[in-house]
Amino acid sequence: MQLSQKELIYLQELAKLEGLQAARASFYAQNASDPSLKSLFSQISSNCSQHASSINSLLSQAGITMH
Repeated sequence: MQLSQKELIYLQELAKLEGLQAARASFYAQNASDPSLKSLFSQISSNCSQHASSINSLLSQAGITMH
C-alpha cells in the first residue's frame, strides 16, 4: 500500500493520540469507584489500544516504525 507523506504523518499522530487516550482511560478505570464506570473506561482503554495497534501495523507495512 502506497501512502502519501501527509497520510503517514496523519497516521503517526493518530497512533500517538490513540495511545494517549488508552493511557488516560486506563488511569480513569483504575481510579473509578463505580463498577460501571470502571468497566466502561477499561473497555475504552482496550479499544484505543487496539486502534493504536492497527494503525501501527499499517505504518509498519508502509515501512515506518513508531518510537
